[in-house]
Amino acid sequence: MAANTNTLSLRSVLEKDKLNGLNFLDWFRNLRIVLKQEQKLYVIEKPLPDEPLANASRADKDAYKKHLDEMVDVGCLMLATMSPELQKQHEDMVAYDMIEHLKELYQGQARQERFDISKALFQCKLAEGSPVGPHVLKMIGYIESLSKLGFPLSQELATDVILQSLLDSYSQFVLNFNMNEIDKTLPQLLSMLRTAEGNMKKVRPKPILMVRNNKSKGKAKVPTNPKGKGKPNLGKGKATLKPKGRVSKEGNYFHCDMTGHWKRNCPVYLEEIKKAKSSGTSASGIYGLQRSRTLARGDVDLRVRNGARVAALAVGTHTLSLPSGLETQPPRRSLRERHAPERYGFLITTHGDILLIDQDEPRTYQEAVASPNSEKWLEAMRSEMDSMYENQVWTLVDPPERIKPIGCKWVFKKKTDMDGNVQTYKGQLVTKGFRQIHGVDYDKTFSPMDVKTAFLNGKLEEDVYMTQPEGFFDPKDARKICKLQRSIYGLKQASRSWNLRFNDAIKEFGFIKNEDEPCVYKKVSGNTITFLVLYVDDILIMGNDIPTLQSIKTWLGSCFSMKDLGEATYILGVKIYRDRSRRLLGLSQGTYIDKVLKRFNMEESKRGFLPMRHGISLSKEMCPSNPQERERMSKIPYASAIGSIMYAMLCTRPDVSYALSMTGRYQADPSEGHWTTVKNILKYLRRTKDTFLIYGGEEELSVKGYTDASFQTDKDDSRSQSGFMFCLNGGAVSWKSSKQSTVADSTTEAEYIAASEAAKEAVWIKKFITELGVVPSISDAIELRCDNNGAIAPAKEPRSHQRSKHILRRYHLIREIINRGDVEIYRVPTDDNIADPLTKPLTQQKHDRHTKSLGIRYISDWS
Repeated sequence: MAANTNTLSLRSVLEKDKLNGLNFLDWFRNLRIVLKQEQKLYVIEKPLPDEPLANASRADKDAYKKHLDEMVDVGCLMLATMSPELQKQHEDMVAYDMIEHLKELYQGQARQERFDISKALFQCKLAEGSPVGPHVLKMIGYIESLSKLGFPLSQELATDVILQSLLDSYSQFVLNFNMNEIDKTLPQLLSMLRTAEGNMKKVRPKPILMVRNNKSKGKAKVPTNPKGKGKPNLGKGKATLKPKGRVSKEGNYFHCDMTGHWKRNCPVYLEEIKKAKSSGTSASGIYGLQRSRTLARGDVDLRVRNGARVAALAVGTHTLSLPSGLETQPPRRSLRERHAPERYGFLITTHGDILLIDQDEPRTYQEAVASPNSEKWLEAMRSEMDSMYENQVWTLVDPPERIKPIGCKWVFKKKTDMDGNVQTYKGQLVTKGFRQIHGVDYDKTFSPMDVKTAFLNGKLEEDVYMTQPEGFFDPKDARKICKLQRSIYGLKQASRSWNLRFNDAIKEFGFIKNEDEPCVYKKVSGNTITFLVLYVDDILIMGNDIPTLQSIKTWLGSCFSMKDLGEATYILGVKIYRDRSRRLLGLSQGTYIDKVLKRFNMEESKRGFLPMRHGISLSKEMCPSNPQERERMSKIPYASAIGSIMYAMLCTRPDVSYALSMTGRYQADPSEGHWTTVKNILKYLRRTKDTFLIYGGEEELSVKGYTDASFQTDKDDSRSQSGFMFCLNGGAVSWKSSKQSTVADSTTEAEYIAASEAAKEAVWIKKFITELGVVPSISDAIELRCDNNGAIAPAKEPRSHQRSKHILRRYHLIREIINRGDVEIYRVPTDDNIADPLTKPLTQQKHDRHTKSLGIRYISDWS
């Protein structure tokens, strides 16, 4: 039974990541792992032998039958883990022929992978200040990957590549290694390098030569009554020291290469001093630095100023530090790495390293037509151009005088489903709107949206000229340019234009816009109600009558160029799961979280139990204290990780709100301690990525609110943390965890401020749901629960008190909200306050209990 369980567990790896043509190498690697565990790997490595003769031995017949049966089993497994198109292509093949055919089809992927790995290997360089261990381990990983692809490097070549990637400080180690012809394996080389690194750290740093300016012009005074045998006290001026020993006639004086005199008597030196005095000295007062003395080949000593010879201990270069106060300090520059956006497909670091990003999305028109999916990209561009022509977005005109047309470019994007399979290839034409000038090309400024297609373009009020799109030049009118009649994404007027266009069109069909949420529209006809939610160019339609929904989609299709994606199962990175038999609805971002974990190399990390452990305290005192630490942290994508987690928190994961609120305060200057806390959030998300935010199970729909606060949780400015949570039908619908904008004088005051913020949110929820018209209980006051009696009392009492006169007036708005009947505030025990995780770290048992109360559960807990 255990063996069967292990087999099913391994086979699920193949089922999770089915072969679609783009992932052949990963799929083939997983297939070999599964077959190796089942002892069937020979089926895809050896062809089926000829059928034994009738007089063959029993053992030969049994072996043939076993091979035949397992070949069928492996073939079915391979077909079951392919896309439907590949299944049709290979359904008549046996397992061995199937794998050979797939290798022929996708041999280019192995070549590309080999190219990428070899490029990364030969570009590896040890960074200054970085440990040698991880660097060599990474290179060994590349070498082993090449070996698995059938291109092994010899041990000598692999060793040379690793040694060439080291810093100059390892030159002595490399010299000894090569001179002694040491023959070591790569793991042994790694051990030797770690030992050498430890010895290098023990070496004391070389002293730095300091030169101090002496501006005194007077003569030196000989100290009176010198005591002891110490060195003479050098006063300010030109003190003369008696040379030790006689002048050597053998050595040359280094300044003029002549013999028989000291520097103070050198005619060349004295003439230079005389010229310097007549021409004036520099402001810094630095003189006398003429040239350096070097050892001739074979010399082991050097003659110094007083004529004596001293042994040369080392040959090197010293840095001069001039404390005159006139050094020019370089301006402080930001240490943050600047690079092109990830959508360009590569990153270039400050060290010149190129990091390739596998997004398989063309960046230019040339890349699109040369890619393996060129036909699909061309079809997407043709569809975009057809939409432009149908909507009469532009007309071709002769270029007006003194008008420079703005450019345009193609933007390519793939839309995938919840399993990562490509649903749509999108090619969109956008203008380079950043070249428009306010007051010349446009008068009103609106921020552009992310993505927009041509059917949403509204009419323009200004004259805008654009070059003809790349790949779609009209050969008859090659010199003409496009005069835009409607807006195109990229123009600074675009978002306003298309929003008005859609709003006017949808209202013609009887939809009414929600005043509190402009992206939500409602249409009521008798007992039939329909909602339409718009996000850029994605439209979500819901209602209680299927024929009505179908008629709306038909009408939208007649007005706009749109594609019906069927029943909503995955939108904006959120998976929608329904159980109509139990009237349950679940939202999950497991696929999105997987992408985030992979992006920050946390997909194989440990699974965390809490988003933030109890006792962890963050502050600005933890921020980097020197440029070296800041430079190291500038290479860590701290702010990017915060933003990625924030999208999950806003949609389905209120359980990480507090941890994200605390770590998000240090994006400008994070430290290793702050980054460790962010990684703990990612570890927690890895453990809980398969959870759903579940709604359902309540007989009557009603909104319930909870509020809480933690007193002076911020160590930097002693401000408190507020948190509120609103639930509907068993699941969270609105939540917030944030630092209060003012300092609270007590726990009661902090709770009062938090309750006031929650009451304002309750008013917005009440207005929004009232306009929807589907929750009858919303006409009643929303229940707001607080666990502090001291905060409840002043909220219900309209009069002012001595103890509350210092509280800002805006926080007393809760009194008016309660007085007009929008909210009722009640006492709730602290252990039952589900807003508690939004204000402080909790124990795992308490955190898990509150998380379930928010509606966050595993799919197995739906009961």
